[in-house]
Amino acid sequence: MDLNDPLALMWWNPSRGDFLVLSGGSVDGIGQLRVARHSRFEEMKKELDSRITTYHTNNPPHPILVLLERDMHNVLIRLGSLKTTFDQMTFGVTEFQRCYLETLGLLDYLEIYEPRICGLGTASTIANCVGVITNKANIVQDFFNAGIPVWFCRPKLPGPFPHNVLEVFEPFEYSSFLCLEMADPPSIIYDGPLDDRKRHKTLHRFSRSSLVFKDPFAPKPSSATRASSSGASTSGASTSRSVRQPHCKYISSLW
Repeated sequence: MDLNDPLALMWWNPSRGDFLVLSGGSVDGIGQLRVARHSRFEEMKKELDSRITTYHTNNPPHPILVLLERDMHNVLIRLGSLKTTFDQMTFGVTEFQRCYLETLGLLDYLEIYEPRICGLGTASTIANCVGVITNKANIVQDFFNAGIPVWFCRPKLPGPFPHNVLEVFEPFEYSSFLCLEMADPPSIIYDGPLDDRKRHKTLHRFSRSSLVFKDPFAPKPSSATRASSSGASTSGASTSRSVRQPHCKYISSLW
């Protein structure tokens, strides 16, 4: 990773030294992100806020951009004021980084790449990004014109192959490289089609619920209610397993 990259902070991992522990409180082990790091996040957010304001001045409000802007704002407020454990603080940093990068990527697409895809000019350089993986020829053309790298997937036919093939390889399964058990810090793992919008909704839903704590005023169920609920949940879990879609699995864990 290039530490001189303008976005290097968005891949930064906090250490214990970046965690300011609260002293003299009634709860031990909680604290917050150090001011210097939080201030740098704040500076980068202000720069992005100006770009968002300019976009909304010249265009109708974009619903996803509005939501990302709100989430990014709320996460930064929590990082600067809410005392949490170190793991929860680390998750908050990761959440802010994701919101920032998603917002930046969406703005780049709306302002730079989508107009080119629609025929308003062509690119003279190639963007420094992962790019698009597709099996559709028209998608290759659209994103080539936009200046985004394109990976065109085609089947290898029997007999002489009428194309210049530099290398043949088999796609890898990420389950062979990543641990899918309980994550630390807790996170969510998506296992399904990459073009399924549910994966984005699930990630955002998980991040918003990560700091939902136990309600101390919730009434405790009686023993009879617990027994009834236990039977119902067992039945429900069995039913859920039987109807779960095979290609859209979500594994999540909360504190």
